[in-house]
Amino acid sequence: MNYEQVARIVQTHFSDGLVIVIGSGLSLAEGVPGMANLADALVKASDDLSEQDKPNWEEIKSELVKGIGLESALSRRQPTASVEQWIKNRICDILMPAELEIISDIALGRKVLRLSDFLRAPRKISTFQCFCGHEKAANRAA
Repeated sequence: MNYEQVARIVQTHFSDGLVIVIGSGLSLAEGVPGMANLADALVKASDDLSEQDKPNWEEIKSELVKGIGLESALSRRQPTASVEQWIKNRICDILMPAELEIISDIALGRKVLRLSDFLRAPRKISTFQCFCGHEKAANRAA
């Protein structure tokens, strides 16, 4: 399926009132580390920070250690520009290998993303069907 075909499918769905919301759960289901994994890895990787950045990071890290989610911790404890860049670099270090493995598996034909399966066989489900039982909607869509 090429870009134009995907774009046409997505545009058709948006034009008929159906909206597909894609969040991080889709990536997580395909093997990309989620926010909890990223937070854990950041806590463990904090030894390469500069002395100047350590106090700011320790405030953020203390929130993570308490079990506060990564996004909430970063909202509560604003990172400095250099700590924010450090966080971005560490997250890239964590995500890139997982994403590369998934992309390689797709390219080699070992994996098909769940969203790809969904887009290949688009179904029209009315708003009414979505609010009725899931089994009824699934049977009508098939």
